[in-house]
Amino acid sequence: MSGNAVTGRSRFARSTLRFLLFMILLVAAVWILRSGRLGAELTPAALREQVAAAGPLAPLVYLLALGILTNLMVPLSLMVVAGGLLFPWFTAFGLALPGALLADLIGYLVSAALLREPARRMLERMGWMGVLERLEARSAWRLAFMARFTPIPVGAQNYLLGIARLPLGPYLGASIAAQIPWLFAFATLGSTSALPMRTPFYFGLACYFLLVLAAEWWWTRRAAARSGEEATEP
Repeated sequence: MSGNAVTGRSRFARSTLRFLLFMILLVAAVWILRSGRLGAELTPAALREQVAAAGPLAPLVYLLALGILTNLMVPLSLMVVAGGLLFPWFTAFGLALPGALLADLIGYLVSAALLREPARRMLERMGWMGVLERLEARSAWRLAFMARFTPIPVGAQNYLLGIARLPLGPYLGASIAAQIPWLFAFATLGSTSALPMRTPFYFGLACYFLLVLAAEWWWTRRAAARSGEEATEP
């Protein structure tokens, strides 16, 4: 059991470092856009002028792009930051919520219709079906909620949770509930990129960091405990 616990801690450390590196790069990219070093057309003010010129279709196009591109492995966080750059904060956050819900629904339905049975047959041939069955034995609400705080692309999460046969209602409800804190943080990050960083941004980003780290700590502890229990079974 001690070996499993050590392995769990090392996985936790590596994934946490990757997550922190991603966030540092994301904030750096927004700072570069904010500075206008890549050209005046990339500044938030110029982008918002272009969106205003596009009229009422701009929010709809953004909403559809968020729902589709997320499931093509474009990070949802980048899409939400882009929304904050293109729209005022309340509009960006208001679009991020239904956009994330649309992305979750599209990924789940694609997985259920096209990927579920082939993936399950492949897992059975590889002898990994027990892992999927243990996931399916857990609460659908808890599994979907905790998955949203793992450093895995949201599109991949949608496909994996669809393969696991989670009921649609708990899947969507838990997913959007878990995504609200970091949708808030990323929408605020994009929206305040042309302004001094304000307290709401720091609060939202801190909540996101803490929830991700707490969820991963809990998950690795549970995995280590379950491995120890299985090892002691006769």
